Amino acid sequence: MYSVAVNLRSPREWRLKVQKFISRLEDSFKDRLVSVIALPSPEDSLYDSNVLVMLDKLKQGDLREVASLAPDEVSPLVVPKEDREAVEAFFLRGGTRVAGSEVKIR
Repeated sequence: MYSVAVNLRSPREWRLKVQKFISRLEDSFKDRLVSVIALPSPEDSLYDSNVLVMLDKLKQGDLREVASLAPDEVSPLVVPKEDREAVEAFFLRGGTRVAGSEVKIR
């Protein structure tokens, strides 16, 4: 089950691009997709990325697949579900979880 939180102060065009990206990710990765966290705007960046994609585990070809699904202005960072440091960094930078299961951060 996915929890959803959307920052409505983010530009509408950005939110629509992220939602389109999430839909593509869900179609491609199905239950391997754990969470997606987007920064407030496409101009925001952390680790040269503006969207964090968390998969249950990384497999060969996943990075290429995620990049091929990303619309213009979406620069994804792909991490396994164990990478809580990246999740925390995205939240501290202002990211909003827009799809995914709960991840507890200490």
